[in-house]
Amino acid sequence: MSTAWIVAIDRENPEHWRIACENSFWDMTSRRDIRAGDVVYFWQSGESFVGSVRVLDDLHETLPGTEMPWNIDDAKRSNYRFRFNFVLEHATSAGQPTGKEVAKNAGAPALHTKPHITDPDSMRWLESQVAGVALHADPVWSTDETGLVSPSTPTRCGAPTRPGWCRWRTWRPTIASASRQM
Repeated sequence: MSTAWIVAIDRENPEHWRIACENSFWDMTSRRDIRAGDVVYFWQSGESFVGSVRVLDDLHETLPGTEMPWNIDDAKRSNYRFRFNFVLEHATSAGQPTGKEVAKNAGAPALHTKPHITDPDSMRWLESQVAGVALHADPVWSTDETGLVSPSTPTRCGAPTRPGWCRWRTWRPTIASASRQM
């Protein structure tokens, strides 16, 4: 069963979302039980969701000397010791819920604690906010107006898509199909 995570981006470093999209990984200062297949929703501190990713590998410790592309002025830069690689699902967020709305609908009362969510209804609500789809939507393949995005086409955060991947999340589950998958 996959888990959804909400990871906050420091208010002082909003460019970290763009940098993460360009590099297809995220670094953290502390260990969490983030596993391959989990979905991570990124929350810009002081604002709302900025996008989401699908985790490709379990969170792992980085080796000494590992390249850190983050803002050179980031005070925490030397403390990033854990990393996960990802596939971008949503480069932007359609919905902009408040922290109170997230707490109420996803059961994540304190976004700064890097909450994880396993409740299927809460996970569907998160997906509906970021993807901008109704909870009763039929499964569809997502494309832009021209069809599948080519590998050289940048997404809105600047990261190229992979061959065969759509610009946005490729599968939007119905309530019934999401329950079977989770």
